[in-house]
Amino acid sequence: MAKRIVIWMAFLLNLFPLFAQKQNGTDTYSQLESTIPSGTTQKDSVLHFFTIADGYMDLDQYDSAELWLSKVGDRLEFKKPGIFNYYYHSRQAEVFYYNNLLQIGLQQTNRALQIALQLKDSFFIADAYNFLGLFSLNLEKFREAEIYLKNGLRYCRDRASDNYHLVLSEPHHLHGNLGETYVKLGEYAKALIHFDSSIQKAKALNSQRAQGLGYISAGEALMELKLYDSAFTCIQKGLKIALDNKDNDVALYGYGNLAQLYARSHNKYDAYITAGQGLAFQQDQPGLNPFYTLLFMERLVAMYNTYNDFENVAAIQKKIMETESSVRKKSNLQMESVLSAGLNNENKLLQFEIEEAREKQSKSNLQAAFLLVIIALMILGIFYYRNALKQKLAMAEMREKISRNLHDDIGATISSLHIYSSLAQSSLQDKPVKAKEMLERISEQSKMLMENMNDMVWSMKADADDAMTLNTRIINFGAELLAAKNIQCKYRIDEAAFRCFSNYDDRKNILLILKEGLNNIAKYSEATQALVSLEKEPSQLVMEIWDNGIGFEPLNTSNGNGLKNMEARAKALNGSFSLKTAAGKGTLLRFTIHIP
Repeated sequence: MAKRIVIWMAFLLNLFPLFAQKQNGTDTYSQLESTIPSGTTQKDSVLHFFTIADGYMDLDQYDSAELWLSKVGDRLEFKKPGIFNYYYHSRQAEVFYYNNLLQIGLQQTNRALQIALQLKDSFFIADAYNFLGLFSLNLEKFREAEIYLKNGLRYCRDRASDNYHLVLSEPHHLHGNLGETYVKLGEYAKALIHFDSSIQKAKALNSQRAQGLGYISAGEALMELKLYDSAFTCIQKGLKIALDNKDNDVALYGYGNLAQLYARSHNKYDAYITAGQGLAFQQDQPGLNPFYTLLFMERLVAMYNTYNDFENVAAIQKKIMETESSVRKKSNLQMESVLSAGLNNENKLLQFEIEEAREKQSKSNLQAAFLLVIIALMILGIFYYRNALKQKLAMAEMREKISRNLHDDIGATISSLHIYSSLAQSSLQDKPVKAKEMLERISEQSKMLMENMNDMVWSMKADADDAMTLNTRIINFGAELLAAKNIQCKYRIDEAAFRCFSNYDDRKNILLILKEGLNNIAKYSEATQALVSLEKEPSQLVMEIWDNGIGFEPLNTSNGNGLKNMEARAKALNGSFSLKTAAGKGTLLRFTIHIP
């Protein structure tokens, strides 16, 4: 084992110049592949590809990392869960995480967890739970994140003497992420316990970066508890560690928290001095992590707002827009490649599941014929077995269909985002108003894309699988849409009636009818009150969307304002649609749908 580690360490040292060339724009895929030692087994070549993919992820080049993970996927045997199967799914999830493809990454991490549980490997299980916690944290499902991270800590062990595994989550990662979760939940005392554990675990591994980040995060929690002296000590200590270790992005994060701490403790002079030091540091350190850069500037905006310093607020907001634009441009260029490769891999897995189900069904048919000759009493059991396989095949085919829909929707939206991003960049200096308009369009398109993906994923789930009921989803959507228009809306949603519809397309059509109705009220009604109801009558579902707005003359609309879409969806549900409105008399939409 020791000899093998030395060989691979030498191999890694040979890779670093190639990664530098790639970062400078040189295509080194063939060079990297040629570095595989002669006579290397397939197992070692897969390890080689994982190492290269990890190197590209360290350089934030996730499109390149995805290409090398695809090479791994071409060589893996998916029938039996193995350690490389786990690494493949977990690395895929990591690529999706850093490209903000959270729902797809969550699904990939769940696959990794199932493999880890089958392998009974505590390091893999802890790593999978850590990523599930991170995805839930970023999806703002904080209690779910808490449960996942606590489960991860149950399995997490010190890897100081472990030479068997590739890079995985360490104990200080789980403690730090759990501390961040408690900060989001406002449970700062619990957060401090886990930040302290993260610092101690990081010290045991001599991870200076993790120590610096832990102290700064602990300082933020202490600041929320108004323990300003203790917060000052922690942030200063974390900042010093980060500066000494040249972890510049963590140091910038520390400057931002320190400036905000001074402002919270009513020390305007030191707040401004620290903010200036942070801005100067940022100027002197090109290539800082944009995530920490944005956190730093958000802290400064909050600080300057404390003193109504709108001139500095405007200047920082401009820098935030420029940074976000740069991040979007880089992400858009990578995301199309990541999605294309990732969805292709997803399709390969789905095809494999379909093929496996068909093979099992074929075998079961032969077994059934044989067993029918031997004993008739086995017919009932065989029937149930075959039926289960057919359901699995149908589920796999449905997932394949949804995967294609996601691919088409995402591909079209990404093309639009790429165009708007290019227009915004070209107009940033000469036409800032137009650039702002393009950035707003990018934001709208991104939000629409994520909403569509969430609608698809939510429509697939039974209510028992998801805490987000139809009532909650519609109320959240309506509140965000109507609040800005000062429209008061009441909701009467019969969840039991909605649960009568288990088909994915039916659930999605009902959801989109309600959302389209609310959207029309916000855009055109000029109403002050509205009502959305979904109720069960004998053998049918009745939906009504009402507002007291200006109404309109139906003959003059050509069924516009989304009415055609809603009518088409009602027909797809084998239902009927009626409209009652007149100029100045409000609008009532009524949908009657037969319950299957």
